[in-house]
Amino acid sequence: MFVSKTLCCADDVAYIDVETRERKRYCLELTEAGLGVVGCAFDQVDDHLQTPYHETVYSLLDVLSPAYREAFGNALLQRLETEKGWTVMTKFFQLEGLLLVHMLT
Repeated sequence: MFVSKTLCCADDVAYIDVETRERKRYCLELTEAGLGVVGCAFDQVDDHLQTPYHETVYSLLDVLSPAYREAFGNALLQRLETEKGWTVMTKFFQLEGLLLVHMLT
């Protein structure tokens, strides 16, 4: 992830190039509205592309990259399992592409 070297940034907008774990490339626009995909390649703005804006890069990556979502979930589970006082039992359910984790203490 890096700031675009070819697209001009201003006080109220910046363009960020990002490559997902699946090796897909995107150009993101960062404004006060949040982060949104504006192109499907580095340094590319497609005016016809209409995607929702996200408040954080994490919520955007959760939508763009199933591998990111899986890695984040695995890291979270690992962290919870190492916390003192937690007994974590997990059940995974695949429902419409969402990974649901049930934890019991």
